[in-house]
Amino acid sequence: LIFTSFKDRVAIMSHTMVFIKNKYSVHHEYDFMSQRKEYVVVWKNGIAPAERFAWEDNNNSYAGYVDKAEDSEWKSGSEETTSLNSDGEVEWAGVRNKFFVSALVPKTKNLKAILTPQHYAAVDSVYLKEYKRTDSPAVYDTEIYFSESDVVEFDSFLAPLDYSVVKDSEIKNLDDIMTLGFWVLRSISKFIIYIVQWLYGLVGFGGYGTTLILFACLVRLVSGPLTKRSLQATQKMQTVQPLIKEIQEKYKSDPKKLQLKIMETYKEHNVNPLSGCLLMFLQWPIMIPPFIIFRSTVELRAESFLWIKDLSQPDYLISLPFDIPFLGTGEGWTGVGILPLLMGVTLYLTMKKTMANSDGQNKIMMYTMNGMFVLLFNSFPAGINLYYVFYNILNYLQQTQTKDGDPSPSLFSKIRKALQKQKK
Repeated sequence: LIFTSFKDRVAIMSHTMVFIKNKYSVHHEYDFMSQRKEYVVVWKNGIAPAERFAWEDNNNSYAGYVDKAEDSEWKSGSEETTSLNSDGEVEWAGVRNKFFVSALVPKTKNLKAILTPQHYAAVDSVYLKEYKRTDSPAVYDTEIYFSESDVVEFDSFLAPLDYSVVKDSEIKNLDDIMTLGFWVLRSISKFIIYIVQWLYGLVGFGGYGTTLILFACLVRLVSGPLTKRSLQATQKMQTVQPLIKEIQEKYKSDPKKLQLKIMETYKEHNVNPLSGCLLMFLQWPIMIPPFIIFRSTVELRAESFLWIKDLSQPDYLISLPFDIPFLGTGEGWTGVGILPLLMGVTLYLTMKKTMANSDGQNKIMMYTMNGMFVLLFNSFPAGINLYYVFYNILNYLQQTQTKDGDPSPSLFSKIRKALQKQKK
């Protein structure tokens, strides 16, 4: 597609746009007919926030760039007032909201990029009048300053934040703009995305709701042996606690002997006080990435499941006409979801099983944490809550079968032995 500008019937500029099938990039070439200057390309209001609730915009809106040295810089949140300037030539500059990204990718030499937050009347109208917010989110103007030339080339990229789409764009380090966790977890997050997409393609029913349940089962299958050993270590610690208390009371005036007797007790009962914590720590790389991914993955957007209309939004079934601190939306009303309550019940059951032999003070602390999790997860997308509900159910079922010193095989071991037997 070519646009040509004329002055006195003489062409002074042409703009060529090239669209490629099944691609989210559009190639632009501006030919200024030998008029060599330093030109600026501006993409105004790059991408508007698209979420119903203010906290989702603030937590998932970013503006940033990657320069030629592959260093990046970001501004997060939708309430920024100052510009973000690069120190030199950039690979790309762009903005994102929770589910979409827009970027300018220069193809001819450039000098710098500037991203400037702005407030526009059209955006303010939607968020202040229709959504009844007290303030409106900022949107960013993206500017690329090009070196002196009579030809300017760049790509404009507008796409959903689907990892496969971002990767296929071949824009250097564009996946930096995705929510995948810090560098240690990013590779694990990418692997999890591949697994979830594979499960989705494998399952012919239930959409992403069924996929999340299957993924919870898969994670429990992998983490089952570690969880079992962690539970057994915790149960052993709880078993010797009465003995430890007796020792602490008996030798409270002799700290050296107290420590010696405690260590002897641990050794006598084959208890390692650090083993439970270590085993839990080893599960973190499996536990944390799903929490990061399922809060902002575009695959869950507009996906329904059972009573849930949208897995990317809280499953509010009850709306109260007033705001409850720590539970309400902050916009004058309070939504109450079913899945956060179910997650609270499943957490209570697992904690009750784990803390069976604990003293009253520890139990009160754990149950208080349970209530705080319910409040926190009430504002989270239904997809992540659905995943954790089924994860906790499977965890509880494993707990009911695990006893201190129980040599019985875990579910993982049973399945492995069944497969080996089938091969024979």
